[in-house]
Amino acid sequence: MNGGQFLITENIKQFLYGLETLSSLCFSPLMMAVWSIGLFFHLSIFSAYFLATDLGTILHRKLMHFVYLP
Repeated sequence: MNGGQFLITENIKQFLYGLETLSSLCFSPLMMAVWSIGLFFHLSIFSAYFLATDLGTILHRKLMHFVYLP
């Protein structure tokens, strides 16, 4: 095997090792926590937007009327 072929195979090995490391990072418990926090953040933004719309305000008032019934 000459030097050029050796470099190519080494580069492929390094690339595959990098892919393996990246995939193990993405599915580690820490990254799972980051993904879930991001999902929760986006859902809370969506619900805040929903409450800011007219339909959301009407539903919220109806709900609060039942919750805080005098």
